[in-house]
Amino acid sequence: MNKRNLITLFLLSIITSSIVVSGILTFRNYDEIVEDLNSIDIFPTEPIYNGDDELKTGILELFYLSSVSESQVSKSMNSYGPPNVTETLQNVWINITKIELVGNDSKLINLFDDHVQLDLKKAEEGTIFLFSFNITIGFYSSIKIYYENTLVTNSTEGVEKTYVIQGSTFLVVPFRQNKSSSNQSNLEITKNAKKNIYLDFNLNLISFTQSAVLTIQAFLNL
Repeated sequence: MNKRNLITLFLLSIITSSIVVSGILTFRNYDEIVEDLNSIDIFPTEPIYNGDDELKTGILELFYLSSVSESQVSKSMNSYGPPNVTETLQNVWINITKIELVGNDSKLINLFDDHVQLDLKKAEEGTIFLFSFNITIGFYSSIKIYYENTLVTNSTEGVEKTYVIQGSTFLVVPFRQNKSSSNQSNLEITKNAKKNIYLDFNLNLISFTQSAVLTIQAFLNL
C-alpha cells in the first residue's frame, strides 16, 4: 500500500469516527430534550406563587350584631316637657369610617376606609352580614374599628336625637373564640379557606346628657 492510500484510509477513519460520535451526542441531546419537555407541567393543578406569600390569601367574612340599652327605659321626653310621654327606639345609626386588621407582628391590614352606616337597633334582631375580604394568610390578633363620634337615633314617635359617643373615635378589639370565652385568641387565615368575625356592638344611651357609651367585642364563633 502506497503512501497516498495510507493517508486516504487515515482520513476516512477520522471522518467515520466523527460521524459516530456526532450521532451519539445528537441522540443523547434529543433524549435530554424530550425528558425536559415531559417534565414541564403545562396544566398545573395549583396556582404558582413563586414563594410570594402576598399572593396566598383566604376569605374573611365580617358580620355584626348589637345590644342597645338606655339609662332610662321609660322616661319623659325631657325634664320640662309633658309628663308620661315615652319614646320607643326604632333606629340607632352609627357611621363606621375605617376597619383594619391587626397582625401578630402589629402590622395593620386595611380592610375598609369608606363610610358605612350601621343600624344597631336592627342588628338586635339577628346577625347581619357586613363585608367579605381576601386576606393574606397568617395570624391576626385583633381588629381596629374607627367611627364618627356622634350617632343618631329615631323613635317610632318620629323623634330624632343626636348622641355624642364618649371616649375616642376608634377601638382596638382583640379576638375571642366566643361569648363565653374570656381569653384572647388568634385569627388564622389559611389559603383558600373562609373564616368569620362577628362584631358585637354594645351601646348604652344616656338621654339626660345626650351621650353614649360604646363597647365592641369580636368573636371568631357564635
